[in-house]
Amino acid sequence: MRIIKIYIEGIFLYLLITNLFSQKFQFAILGDRTGGADQKVFEKIIEEISKNNLDFVINVGDLIEGYIGDENLINARWDTILNTIKKLPCPFYFVPGNNDIWNEKSREIYIKRTNSKTYYSFDYGNVHFIIIDNSIINGWEEIDTLQLNWIKKDLSNTEKEIIFCFFHKPFWINAVREKKTDIIHEILKTKKKVYVISGHLHVFTKTSIDNIKYLVAGSSGGSIGGNEALGEFYGYTLVSVENGNINVKFIKIDGEIVPDNALNFEEREKLLKIQKEYVNIEPIIMIEGKRFKKSEIKVKIKNILEEDFTSTFKWNFDEKIWKISPQEYTYTFKKNKLSTLKFKLINTSYEKIFPLPFFEFVYPRKGWGEYRISNSLKLIRQVNIKKTRMAPKIDGKINENCWKVKIDKLYGNEGKITKVEPTEIYFTYDENNFYIGIKCIQKIGEIKSKVKERDNSEIIGDDCVILYFDVNVFDPFVHQIIVNPEGIIFDQLIEFKEEHTKRNKSWNGDWKVSTGKEKYEWIVEISIPFDMFGKKIEKGTKWRFNIARIEQSAQDIATWQPIISIDPNYFGIILFE
Repeated sequence: MRIIKIYIEGIFLYLLITNLFSQKFQFAILGDRTGGADQKVFEKIIEEISKNNLDFVINVGDLIEGYIGDENLINARWDTILNTIKKLPCPFYFVPGNNDIWNEKSREIYIKRTNSKTYYSFDYGNVHFIIIDNSIINGWEEIDTLQLNWIKKDLSNTEKEIIFCFFHKPFWINAVREKKTDIIHEILKTKKKVYVISGHLHVFTKTSIDNIKYLVAGSSGGSIGGNEALGEFYGYTLVSVENGNINVKFIKIDGEIVPDNALNFEEREKLLKIQKEYVNIEPIIMIEGKRFKKSEIKVKIKNILEEDFTSTFKWNFDEKIWKISPQEYTYTFKKNKLSTLKFKLINTSYEKIFPLPFFEFVYPRKGWGEYRISNSLKLIRQVNIKKTRMAPKIDGKINENCWKVKIDKLYGNEGKITKVEPTEIYFTYDENNFYIGIKCIQKIGEIKSKVKERDNSEIIGDDCVILYFDVNVFDPFVHQIIVNPEGIIFDQLIEFKEEHTKRNKSWNGDWKVSTGKEKYEWIVEISIPFDMFGKKIEKGTKWRFNIARIEQSAQDIATWQPIISIDPNYFGIILFE
């Protein structure tokens, strides 16, 4: 075999000059390295795949930790990646993920550092490869017309019968769950043999729909849950092509090859349904300003199997913070029966609540991989708001007597320690408006605030505060507002659904915002009219709510409720007294 190496638009293409009837090559697919990157895992996988006789390597996106505003730091993170993959003895093809591209500045950096377009195609042997960019969009209905037309033209022009299509977010899953048309699927299914490879979920799974084989390449360093039966493990994908035959293997980081009949998408959906619908833990409410001491935990588990099973239920927790009894409990779950397990919970620390306890037990199943169900204690923070007769003046100063309710304990995502400076959040309300005052401790010379116009998504690259409201409690709509130190607003109305989320960025709320700066702090005051939500507030009304603060100099985020999400299930509670 003779290899000719040419350079086209920044991408190395290896043309294999072989017998026309005998074409053989092998390539590896890297899963997500981020979010929650483990560089050591990534390096080990690079080392492992280098031992194979590979013609090239391709990834599925999310190589760097994104959503930051510091251009120097973004480039430093790309330096880490490029220095790692240059150890590969073969070419590397890039696919953009949402952690690689999240705004226009990060797109410019991505193109420059990877020396690659965000969407492109190439031929290798008897296969056509097409890379699609869905890094920023949340569904195919948002894809720009220019790229969509290019996809149609590119696929119509190729004479190759085998197509490998790569894009980061697996939108096909939403289409399957909602039984809706997938426009990219409709385009691809006109071809004879198609493989679609995505990432984003940090799980390995696969299925076939029409003539298309769908694969989700799991994690090659991004955070995982560790449940093998759900495809939650570190590894990579190895693909061999010979005479039109395709062989795909999921390979764990320890070298174990996953059986071909394992990790099917349909089986995974059934397992997820068990954990979602048949294993429930009642939430614990923690009211701000009141000492949380002890409570009873109720865990409800339904055995949907046609036979009894016995499993050991075990709590894991930091004994300096929590005590749960019994900590370990062996129980026989009767077939088709709902069981309620009860435990006593004590908070042994006055100051700390995180990390939260979590439980584990094995749910029996046939097939590859142990199905270990793991759920965290669900703790919901609640702040009780007092009504005022004298409304505060929205002037960027928190100096009136009405600001009597305050929260000041914020954490990193999932309750981790945060590098963000102290933050104080004040609340009050009257007949017509809800008021929030936010005091962000920070030296004035370290404040970063570049965005000057409303609804510019680049605002997350500034120092800013982010507020989420679900005013109807678990209806699908979430109101979001982001404010930087200059008082610039980005707001949107989010229709949240697990299967598919829509963001209405053209929606503008009737917020009244004022900001101020002192030597060691910046302040945000917001007045929110209840009419904006189409309702009046009565005593006892509850909203779901969360607030987060991004501090660019710390390169970190702090949040009130411990999980940062647009899902109202992860919000805290505001109670209007």
